[in-house]
Amino acid sequence: MKTNRFIRLIVYHAFFVGALSCTPDEINPEEILPSKISFKQAQYIINSEDDSILISLDLSSSLAANGFVEVALLGDLLYDQEYTTIPRALNSKIPLKLTKGLQTISFIVARNALAINEEKTLILSLTRPSSGIVLGNLTTASIKFMHHVVTLNEVNFSAEEASISEDNAEGLTVGINLSAQTSKSESLKILMSISDNKVYGTHFYTTPHPVLNEISLEIPPQTNSTTFKIFPIDDQMLLVDYQVTFTIVETTDGIQSGAQNSFIATIKEDDQAVGETHSISEVRAQFENHENDWFIATDYFIEGVITSGTNVLDNKTAYIQDETGGILIRFFTPNTLKLGDKIRLNLINGTGRIINDQKSIDGLSPGNKILLKENIVVEAETITVAQFHSGNYQGKRVKLENVEFINADGVVTFAGSHIISQNDATAIVMTYPSASFSTTPLPVGNVSVSGIVGDWGHLMPQIYSHDIIK
Repeated sequence: MKTNRFIRLIVYHAFFVGALSCTPDEINPEEILPSKISFKQAQYIINSEDDSILISLDLSSSLAANGFVEVALLGDLLYDQEYTTIPRALNSKIPLKLTKGLQTISFIVARNALAINEEKTLILSLTRPSSGIVLGNLTTASIKFMHHVVTLNEVNFSAEEASISEDNAEGLTVGINLSAQTSKSESLKILMSISDNKVYGTHFYTTPHPVLNEISLEIPPQTNSTTFKIFPIDDQMLLVDYQVTFTIVETTDGIQSGAQNSFIATIKEDDQAVGETHSISEVRAQFENHENDWFIATDYFIEGVITSGTNVLDNKTAYIQDETGGILIRFFTPNTLKLGDKIRLNLINGTGRIINDQKSIDGLSPGNKILLKENIVVEAETITVAQFHSGNYQGKRVKLENVEFINADGVVTFAGSHIISQNDATAIVMTYPSASFSTTPLPVGNVSVSGIVGDWGHLMPQIYSHDIIK
């Protein structure tokens, strides 16, 4: 263990400081009996990082006087980078002072942590013994530094995949585990890939938020896990399930990506088309069974495309049309429907009533709709002015061709009600101030006008560029 090694180094170092501080005695060389010095063993192995070994030298007899010997360091290991010694070497030689009466001496060779990534061998060779000492039989020894496999702290997702319903406001927690506790602050980056043209911030979001589709996570010291969260956004659209893939793409040097480096989150669609779907013509027919307002107490589903934009009574009002007809619908709060939205709408708790001389369903909840598709174009049906007044096209988009605004002079604008004529027949085009083109001057000459047969049986264009054609 590193702690044991550290204690050993302190003890050995203290021993050597004491041993090397001795003052040689003045002894007549003729009185010193030669002593043979040899390595105690010929081969050593250092296995783990930051480990050390004790190398011992034996003398054949006790020294009669102080002396010294050197240990030459041979091989391709780099001193101070890959290993070191106690005492320290000078010019690739370890000087060892031998005190009188000594019969064994040791020194330390220590491996530096993580420095050696291949097997290497250090050769120790005894040389230059002082007077009274001769080299014995084992004058060389080898130390094999084994290849150290560096095992970094691996970071993996705690699971391969998970799912969450679109209406789950609590979010999905994604776990990330490390194989060991961090010794210092680390960080990683996670790349986010989205399927089916889904958009971050529109269909879901995460905490923390990504930058350029990458989530950055900070991992404090002494930590072995972290998390981030995914929050679906309930869009009230009847779509399919979709997936978001998260992949660990970058880590700091103290951790590395493991085998389970990707995670797939499936966002499950919660909106379901349940119950019988009725046509708009069926809804309109219900008015024939009631003389006054009537209430819808049970589920009653219709599907259709929103044909209105801003040229309507107010922001609670919209027009919806299917293959059988169209009708005005009003919500009890401002609605967020857009022109071209195809929706499935539950008319439950709505009231059938006549508003501005037209059939309508009033008091609907915006929460009772499911968006099926977007940007659907409903082509206007071309009719005559005579057909326009028949009452058969109420709530629908129609087109009147070859008509003229009788008061068009290049100055009068669309705002308000204006008469158009087709031969001797006339109709009224109505524009609310809320319409984007209400301040546009009426066109002079023959035009085609498209719009909804709406309030008081007037024609209500919605988009100038689409509905007013010269």
